[in-house]
Amino acid sequence: MKSILVCGYKDFELGVFKDDDKKIEIIKLVIRKKLLNLIDQGVEWFIFSGNKGFEFWVLELVNELKDEYDLKTATIFTFENHGESWNEAGKNKLLKFKASDYVSYAYKNYENPGQFKAYNEFLLDHTDGVFYFYDSEHPSNLKYFFALVEEKADYYRLSLSFDDLDEAYNEMLDNYY
Repeated sequence: MKSILVCGYKDFELGVFKDDDKKIEIIKLVIRKKLLNLIDQGVEWFIFSGNKGFEFWVLELVNELKDEYDLKTATIFTFENHGESWNEAGKNKLLKFKASDYVSYAYKNYENPGQFKAYNEFLLDHTDGVFYFYDSEHPSNLKYFFALVEEKADYYRLSLSFDDLDEAYNEMLDNYY
């Protein structure tokens, strides 16, 4: 397994509205452990679509881990104008995605809803697996993507769950007291 697609909840879907939110610390703690597991399995490329939240936090950690491991990042935006309407903090995050080792976009402009399905199918067909943070009991627009993932046989899946976060939080509390 050489390449892994990264996708998951956006920051606002998790109730995270500031970069200094304490939830991010716990989420990143769990992400780091799972990234090290993926690296041990031979993953070299981490593929992103350029979303704030889970994807961005993974990107930050992968970039940190590049000091120790030979890792590459790719960001393939859906559209060329991805993130143009974001505020300044969001645009700073966008710049970090644009600093990936490989950057491209699937479409110049939005033309029809079928582009999203074709884009998702392309990502799934060109990666060996997915590292995700999504729970069908807390649906978002990711439900359409995960319907495609479910159809794909022999596709590696690694999830970050709310239970993982609860466990990490309890570990932090145990170590604190």
